[in-house]
Amino acid sequence: IGNGARGVVVASPSTNVEISNNVISGNGSLIALGGIQIQDAAVGTKVTSNIIGLSADGTISIPNFGNGITIDDNGGSAATNSTIGGILASEANTITGSTNYGVFINNAGVIGHKILGNAIYDNATGGISLSNGGNNAKPSPVITSATPTLISGTCASGDVVEVFNDTPQSGITDQGRTFLGTATTTGTNWAFAGTFTLGNRITATATDNVNGTSEFANAVTITS
Repeated sequence: IGNGARGVVVASPSTNVEISNNVISGNGSLIALGGIQIQDAAVGTKVTSNIIGLSADGTISIPNFGNGITIDDNGGSAATNSTIGGILASEANTITGSTNYGVFINNAGVIGHKILGNAIYDNATGGISLSNGGNNAKPSPVITSATPTLISGTCASGDVVEVFNDTPQSGITDQGRTFLGTATTTGTNWAFAGTFTLGNRITATATDNVNGTSEFANAVTITS
């Protein structure tokens, strides 16, 4: 049973709080504040292995009203250096069905938030939003080519680029339904080899150690 406002709140003074292995769904029915809110001067929050917006077995949509995850300053000190997901497959969150964004990072100084390896899809207004200087408006990577054997593009030097399949397209902007893997990056160029289906939509994110993770890149369709 969801809460009428937020599902989970992490606020100051909080350091290295972990939110793991929960079902966080159906929150915000009275005040649309969504699933998880990380705010104030919360530092180093880790959100892993959660189901956000579905039933425990993953078969029934139970939307959060608002964003799946909101990270902001709540009018005070800024939350910093959260990790949503991780480098291990077992750390991935499913974030879906939100009436706003999957992950919403808002306001200047709210930086260093990494969003890694998750399934983010079917959120009504988008997958990841960096608003008002959140994550220093980290630039998304650019996909310049997408063939059945190779996806490639450009990014900032030092970025970690994650590649996603956004098929079928979900919501009104690009999202990351299925995490495919991490690209090989050389300078400002990146490439990801594999076997990809013609017509599938591919997107990507870029992450660095200062700003955090970008919004999803403009999706490109696999063509021969």
